[in-house]
Amino acid sequence: MKKRHIAYCALLMVVVLGACDRKPKRVGVPTHTLNWTGSDVARVMIGPIDGGEPGSSPNERPLGHNEVPPIGFQAESCCADLPFEWHPNLQTTVRWSRDSMPFNEQDRTGYEWLTATVKIPPWQRGGGDLMVVILPDDKIKVIVAEPGINWDVLKVRPPENDPYVAKGTVMLDLTRSIMSHETWAAYKRKHNLPADIDARLDKAASAPAEAP
Repeated sequence: MKKRHIAYCALLMVVVLGACDRKPKRVGVPTHTLNWTGSDVARVMIGPIDGGEPGSSPNERPLGHNEVPPIGFQAESCCADLPFEWHPNLQTTVRWSRDSMPFNEQDRTGYEWLTATVKIPPWQRGGGDLMVVILPDDKIKVIVAEPGINWDVLKVRPPENDPYVAKGTVMLDLTRSIMSHETWAAYKRKHNLPADIDARLDKAASAPAEAP
């Protein structure tokens, strides 16, 4: 009986030590918004990544005259909830507002909400800061930098054929909700929206949510 008890304790110790050696399943990391555009970027919301909690990324001002892009390395928010290790087809949905005419007080039709679902490229060593990269033409990329990375490598604009760059689409319902009646009317004329767009948006808003 004593030998059996010793053997059981030894087995339990192996199990406990093995558990101590396991990597954590998830990690929280700081977020940054890297802005390559002349638009003001705000309210960047990061959707759940692989079942984690949603997060956010800082607002970021437009590029200034003769300023070297991108800007946004200094500002950070907490946090993005990541799996400790990357796996294929990892993705998230990002929503953000951008103002393409941030200094035009007479015309506020440049303020829009956008959304894009983006695949996240691989990282190797547990994951460091998360970067939401805002590109011209309403394009976006999400990068998880590795701990100890030389940040200069992130100051290179992604190529046009980058498979991890996604094109954002305007969310007309949210865009309408942030505009005055006069601005929304001007926005509809500017973008030649169909005459029944308000009825369509109202119908979509009143439709029951799809079952999970």
